[in-house]
Amino acid sequence: MVKTSGTRIIGRLCAGNKNGHLVPRTAIDQGGEFDEILKTIAGNILVGSYCAISNRGGPLHPRTSIEDLDELSTLLQVPLVAGTGNRGSEVIAAGMTVNDWTSFY
Repeated sequence: MVKTSGTRIIGRLCAGNKNGHLVPRTAIDQGGEFDEILKTIAGNILVGSYCAISNRGGPLHPRTSIEDLDELSTLLQVPLVAGTGNRGSEVIAAGMTVNDWTSFY
């Protein structure tokens, strides 16, 4: 179980697929079950807002470093790319919904 600092906006704080989940560094691993945990995307703790990840891949914040893209791609076992949505918005999830077959934005 991961405690998310007493907040009710869980969807904005996490993102993931069948291979793993990204949670912000403010989350607390209460069960000690996580190998890789507590990540930001381009310095933003609202990781669920700055990416749209499925079991086939996804976009992340445009300022995500190559090193972070490689690390997250390895962790989630899917190809990831830095980019924007909705005519340049850095908040990817605000304008995009993804599943394993398609994405809508």
